[in-house]
Amino acid sequence: MLNQFRLKLAGCYFIVILMCGWLTPLTSDIRASESMGTFEQVVEGLDFPSNLVVPQDGSGRIFVMEKNKAQVLIVQDGKISPDIFLDISDRIVSEKNRNPEQGLLDLAFPPGFPEKSHVYLTYTDKNADLVLSRFQISKDRRKAIESSEEILLVAENFVIVSWTKGYHHCGDMEFSPKDKYLYICVGDSDNQGNPRQTAQPLNFVQGKLLRLDVESGVKPYAIPADNPFVKKEGARPEIWANGLRNPWGFSFDPLTGDLYITDVGWEFFEEINFQPASSKGGENYGWNFAEGNYCQKICDDKDFVWPVHEYTHGENGCAVIGGVVYRGKKFPDWNGVYLFSDYCAGKIWALRDIKENPKLRLISEEPMSTTSIRADGNGEILIANSGEGKLLRFNFPEKFDVNWRLVSDVKYELMVEFWRTNRDVNRKIES
Repeated sequence: MLNQFRLKLAGCYFIVILMCGWLTPLTSDIRASESMGTFEQVVEGLDFPSNLVVPQDGSGRIFVMEKNKAQVLIVQDGKISPDIFLDISDRIVSEKNRNPEQGLLDLAFPPGFPEKSHVYLTYTDKNADLVLSRFQISKDRRKAIESSEEILLVAENFVIVSWTKGYHHCGDMEFSPKDKYLYICVGDSDNQGNPRQTAQPLNFVQGKLLRLDVESGVKPYAIPADNPFVKKEGARPEIWANGLRNPWGFSFDPLTGDLYITDVGWEFFEEINFQPASSKGGENYGWNFAEGNYCQKICDDKDFVWPVHEYTHGENGCAVIGGVVYRGKKFPDWNGVYLFSDYCAGKIWALRDIKENPKLRLISEEPMSTTSIRADGNGEILIANSGEGKLLRFNFPEKFDVNWRLVSDVKYELMVEFWRTNRDVNRKIES
């Protein structure tokens, strides 16, 4: 058996929202470039903005999750509203006793909003378990009613040792533009490396992407009849896909319904997975047998869906942040291009032609602590920079047809003699 190597990076875990203090601040005088994108500041003064949500209600509002304060704020017309949309600070572990991934996670508006008068929220509670809840909202749609909480799902976070629980809650969620069901990710909820192997067995919701019918009126939710494991004995019927570690920032293409699943890696690799809109579910993305295209255990190609792109740690970063497919009108050449970033490096990459011969391009090298990439009501790109507490708008590079590389040609300097690849053994990745 090949020896395994435990890569450490200056004490930073490879998780989505762990602060790395050496990151250089983003300056306010970024100059235009033909090959690199530029940024415009929307607002500043946020306290660790960990996620962004924009309802398709024509209001122009941007809902910002402040993870540390456990508050949802509203940004509109370049200003932070003085009225807090939702405050759940009384329902989570105090900031002093909280690990870096715990707190307020995500918000989702149901299809048909604002006609519908409720929203969905994910957070970690005082037991450090992942909670999915429904909240009613006021008639003017300006505030959620905190006393109206209806808990729909609690996903246990496992005890690692007596004084701490696991990481990787995930908790990101989106309604599919195709089937209108709610998709929610649950991290492996374990220690580094997933020693409990929660991501593979189907009797756990941990390490999975779930698909729920939360709008049917069934309490607490209904299971879609065509979920892939509904008829499998012992399996949790909520599961849509398994073999995931911490797929923070997964998203649907709003036009095609294709699903992009970024998964935060452990020792070596960050990965981007692709699931076409035609999928019937049931994909196994390999964790914790595999990370990226490489195996730490015996792998079988027929069992796993391999990522369309992977990158190594180091100068590339430490935790991939999923983004969006661009469908705005301001930059027509970039229509259909997928963007993603990294929490530690802050770089932004573009990925295109993903169904045929994927191509990759670096379109920003500005260092920042990216925690969320989302589209506004017009499809234009918004970015949360948690390190500086800023909400930014991203403008694509002036030139489109330059600096693209085939993903198959992208190599990294890393000797993986410790791992078995699904294709070769002791394969050296050369620059």
